[in-house]
Amino acid sequence: MNNIKNMGCFTLGCVSLFFTHALYAATQPTFSIVPVTTNGNHILMSEIGKTSVIYKVTNNTAITRPLALSTLTSTALSQNTQAVGACGDNPFVLQGHGGSCDLSLVINGSQLQSDVAQAPEVCATLSNGTPTPFLCSQTSRHDSLVVTKVAPYAYIANAGNGTEAGTRCDVDPSTGEFSNCLQGAITSLSLEQVQLTANGRQTYLVDARNQILTCAMPISGIVSNCFTTNATDMDAPQTITFNTAETYAYITNFQNSTITQCDMNSTTHDLTGCVTTGSNITNPQGLVFNAANTYAYITNATGAINVTQCDVNPSSGALDNCIDSGATFSGSTGVGTDSMADLATIKRTPH
Repeated sequence: MNNIKNMGCFTLGCVSLFFTHALYAATQPTFSIVPVTTNGNHILMSEIGKTSVIYKVTNNTAITRPLALSTLTSTALSQNTQAVGACGDNPFVLQGHGGSCDLSLVINGSQLQSDVAQAPEVCATLSNGTPTPFLCSQTSRHDSLVVTKVAPYAYIANAGNGTEAGTRCDVDPSTGEFSNCLQGAITSLSLEQVQLTANGRQTYLVDARNQILTCAMPISGIVSNCFTTNATDMDAPQTITFNTAETYAYITNFQNSTITQCDMNSTTHDLTGCVTTGSNITNPQGLVFNAANTYAYITNATGAINVTQCDVNPSSGALDNCIDSGATFSGSTGVGTDSMADLATIKRTPH
């Protein structure tokens, strides 16, 4: 009798286990499509802006499959297939049991006619490369791409200007002229730079007093809910730059000639776990990455090396193997790139 009772409990356990497994299989999408950055899929975009949002696409089936991105509904959207780890041109192949790639969608503000709401979709393809509608997955409603068109603003850091440290101006998209400038839109005693996240909804303020503040950026363009991050290891910080995934922040320190690398929390927006990275740097004042995030370029205000080039460690984000880029300038105070990081621009101190 005891044996029968034990057998019944064992059988019930099997049924329960089978039910749980079936429920999990039913709720897991065939192909997961999830934004890499929390809320990074909610974008504020002006007609003079350009940015990108990255989704992680994962094949949850047991079979290696060729996949294709379904047609994008807005002409302002396009796919970037060139970055490291990016999903390739249609069709791209993902291994079974968790094979993944980064789906990078570029939003071009100049082509943005109105707000955009789209759930990116990938489908398995037939042998001729044609997507089949019978094996597709979309993002969840929460993770869908939402682009809100806003008026273009410019933010100017007025170093050492006390309570009127930051000025916000309207920008004419046709002429580039500034108007309706509001002083005091950003307050900080020694503001050096204003840096927005890719979705335009959060901003980071570099204060030369060795602190980084972060604030919400509403549609009005007036910062709010500011707090001082836990960023450390700074000495007269000048600029802050993020990697494409916005998992790391890089701060240039003029006084001690270093770069500080911090972890970025996409939920709280805090900066933590800061360490020193890079070498062959003298009084750095600007840092940018190439489009693939494989190289960093740092401008040095003084010293023999005008622009330092570093490898970006794909695992840790550290700046390694820093060397002279070979570029020769005098008094370089900043470096920038075009919207897709294909062309570099060096800012120099006038003589």
